[in-house]
Amino acid sequence: MINIIQRQANRVLGIFPPGKLLRFLVVGSSGGAIGLGVLYGLTDGVGLHYLVSAIGSWLTTLGIVYAGNSKWTFGYFPGARGFGRFLASNLVTAVIGFSLYALFTGVVGIWYMASSVLSTGCVTLINWLSSRYWIWRR
Repeated sequence: MINIIQRQANRVLGIFPPGKLLRFLVVGSSGGAIGLGVLYGLTDGVGLHYLVSAIGSWLTTLGIVYAGNSKWTFGYFPGARGFGRFLASNLVTAVIGFSLYALFTGVVGIWYMASSVLSTGCVTLINWLSSRYWIWRR
């Protein structure tokens, strides 16, 4: 029984190694904090619609998150192919995230800043798995 538990724990830790996962979450949270600032500035400061502001926020954080994860989380830059995969993965999760964001804000009525955090949280697992097994795989 203990061997079964140890094998399962090793499988989980293989998918979610604590150090890398923590660094990934710190990088993402840092990018998210910057993105929230941009979102707020564009929406409340400039007066753009919250969905337009969200696109500007997302574009602002892309480079920050790519560089942070390349340098700190995974320890190497994956080259042009990896960057292409990063963009493709982030486009997919952006479509999902923006759809959830529009639903949470426009339909459910959640404040646009809280909706941004919630929708980002919803796509974090997809981002982690694509980052670990597709973009920065070794």
